[in-house]
Amino acid sequence: MLRHMTRDTHYYQVQHEKSAILVEIGLLSNAYETLKQENRTLQAQYYIAIEEKEEALKHLRSVLENESRDQTVKASDFFEEENDKLRLELWVVQGCEYVMWTNKRTLLAQDS
Repeated sequence: MLRHMTRDTHYYQVQHEKSAILVEIGLLSNAYETLKQENRTLQAQYYIAIEEKEEALKHLRSVLENESRDQTVKASDFFEEENDKLRLELWVVQGCEYVMWTNKRTLLAQDS
């Protein structure tokens, strides 16, 4: 094909190819810059998501600790109430035994 071309035709052919290559380089350069910007945006979103995840995990741990503490307090309160009831029952039983013992002693004293 080069045999049939003149020098001028060859020069214009080379210039056309060079121009097409420069256009392609421009397009690829624009695409590269767009991809770089999208990569930066995605990295920023990723780091934000990681921070939000860690914050959510901290909050979850805090909620679980508070829940555990509340359950411990509730259990402690429950057992304290049960202890109070048992103390009262014991006091009543001991009081009744004392009254019965006193009555028995009084009866024995009267019989003598």
